[in-house]
Amino acid sequence: MGVAQSSASVQDLSPGITPTSQNWITSHAKKAGLSIPEVQRLWDQFRHLGASSVTGRLNPAISAGSRLNYNSHMFINSLPKAGGNISFLNYCIACSDIENSTEEEKLRSIFYLYNDGKEWDYSVLRKLVQSVYPRENDDVIKSTTDTLLSQFTYGSHDYVTEMDFLRFMRNFDDHTLIENCLSYEIIPPYLKNQKRDDDLSDYNPTARSGQRLLNNRNNLEEGEGGVGSLPSDQQLKTVSQLMSEPQRDWGRLLNTLGFTEGEIKDGERENGNDTYDTVLAMLTRWRDSEPGTTLELKQALEETNNADISNRL
Repeated sequence: MGVAQSSASVQDLSPGITPTSQNWITSHAKKAGLSIPEVQRLWDQFRHLGASSVTGRLNPAISAGSRLNYNSHMFINSLPKAGGNISFLNYCIACSDIENSTEEEKLRSIFYLYNDGKEWDYSVLRKLVQSVYPRENDDVIKSTTDTLLSQFTYGSHDYVTEMDFLRFMRNFDDHTLIENCLSYEIIPPYLKNQKRDDDLSDYNPTARSGQRLLNNRNNLEEGEGGVGSLPSDQQLKTVSQLMSEPQRDWGRLLNTLGFTEGEIKDGERENGNDTYDTVLAMLTRWRDSEPGTTLELKQALEETNNADISNRL
């Protein structure tokens, strides 16, 4: 697995190919072995992280900074760099590696990622807990870290080895939850299954991922609410209201529909951190820009353990 391997080589395209080149997206697609929609989505993500629209490279120390949460920061900084910069090609390759890795490979890479493959001592584990519960006070963080350490090690030592971590994850009661957490797809399945063009020369690199699907919009029966149509405003309001309930993981639903963590954070800020308004705004954006059908929304709800909401559509 390419991610979290600091010894991996820096890969890039020839200096003459830049983000302003007509073949920027297509060249990366061919080099990384990805489809056009996949590379376009990754380019959107890469720019959101702070990559230069002139050079196509990302310097985490300068560009990303506050845009990255703890986990994203660890991932980005694990990628190979030249002069402190990460190439877009390396980012594409890393994301492709994650998507195609086995569960075992992903777990081993996660362990490697957080302390360069060394044992996790108490301070490393505490940082992980703080990244998950950023609003909790020190007492809660300490108590949670103590509990997690004893769970990983069965109280036999005060550090976590790779085997401790793997054993805990393999024996986790709800393995479906682990599978869902480790699941990663660059783009939603309905976009990935689109036939790739044989001739890529006329691709417009400024189009967003899935833009060509807009040509099919007239073939959808808008507003009727059937599975092959676009979901109605009322359906999106219903989903948003129910997904705003405390026990619902609305962020996971948006991830499944193709939104990145950065896009979700931006959505929260734009909507005053109101869950209902955020979910509704992003579902509306998904429906109108992909376009997204009722069937795809139902499938995403079912994949994220919200089948009861899916049944109401």
